[in-house]
Amino acid sequence: MANNKPCSFFGHRHISDSGGDLFGLLVARAERLIEQGFDRFLFGRYGDFDSLAHKAADSLKKISAYPNGLRTSVL
Repeated sequence: MANNKPCSFFGHRHISDSGGDLFGLLVARAERLIEQGFDRFLFGRYGDFDSLAHKAADSLKKISAYPNGLRTSVL
């Protein structure tokens, strides 16, 4: 059963994550938020950070332990 506890990820249009550090941090943060009961992540649809955060949540969605409805795009 969903907790209806959303969390938002919004950031800058242009970022540099050439080493992948930010992606790893976002995945780890999203995992901790899920463990704390958050069941939905809200994202913008424009910019590098929004895209990277969306990919991080998508990578967790592929793991069966996490719910299917993790991602919601916000206009």
